[in-house]
Amino acid sequence: KPVLESENAYLKCVEEKSLVAAEKELAAAEAQFKELLSKADALNLPEYDDEQAAGGFAKQASATEPEVDEDYAARVEAHHDAQKESRGGKNTSSMTEKEISCKKWDDAHGKEARDREHDKKAREARREDARDRKQDAANAPDDA
Repeated sequence: KPVLESENAYLKCVEEKSLVAAEKELAAAEAQFKELLSKADALNLPEYDDEQAAGGFAKQASATEPEVDEDYAARVEAHHDAQKESRGGKNTSSMTEKEISCKKWDDAHGKEARDREHDKKAREARREDARDRKQDAANAPDDA
């Protein structure tokens, strides 16, 4: 769909207004920048280049070396470098201690549940056998 002349004129007007607003904003920012530069010049601060500033800090740092307690540093390093001992199990290297503990707990309680189920089935089998014998005894003919 082609743009009409009236639509084109409207878009140009909007674009000119936004351009004028942007130019005003730019002029205000430039004026503020010039004001800040004049204030900085009024302070008369000495100018440093990057090498001078870095060199000053390097000299200051080398003049006062920190004191280090080497015994304490060795103990801390040995403590952090200690390897954790393996607690066994499959693929435990990728699991946290909490996950390993949870898995062991689940395994132990799963075994208990299986044992209870086994005992329950054995008890039901004994009851069924006793019921069958009682029924057979009741149905047996008296030979006396």
